Amino acid sequence: LIHSVIALVLFAVIQAVRGEIAPGHLPWLLVGLAGQLALTTGVALFVGALQVYLRDVVHSLTLVLSALFYVTPIVYPVGLVPEALRRWLALNPLTTVVALYRSFLVSGDAPSLTAVAGLYVGAAVALVVGATVFRRLAVGFADEL
Repeated sequence: LIHSVIALVLFAVIQAVRGEIAPGHLPWLLVGLAGQLALTTGVALFVGALQVYLRDVVHSLTLVLSALFYVTPIVYPVGLVPEALRRWLALNPLTTVVALYRSFLVSGDAPSLTAVAGLYVGAAVALVVGATVFRRLAVGFADEL
């Protein structure tokens, strides 16, 4: 989170100097940051707990994160994705996070409230599942480590 905030502030300053920032969309940025934090925390708890027992999880995670990078519109706009695939792209909660960041940083359109609700539902599920798995597996951490 610290690294993300530092990068975000630096990029926001650059965008402000260029005149491409949308100050009125700051609330969307905060909504995106909170959703990203919740989603990331849930996934981290889940993966961290599994890593204690299954040492190869880190190798699988590398592959999954690489694939996730390419199926999330980070370096390309959603408009370049064929219409037939956009429905699938919308299922990725990170698509909404990126759209929320873009709405503030590059004066893009804010995502729909349905997409934001989907992000928060996905983040809540990730948090609940991650915390539950972590709590259940934590009893054996000392023995395994």
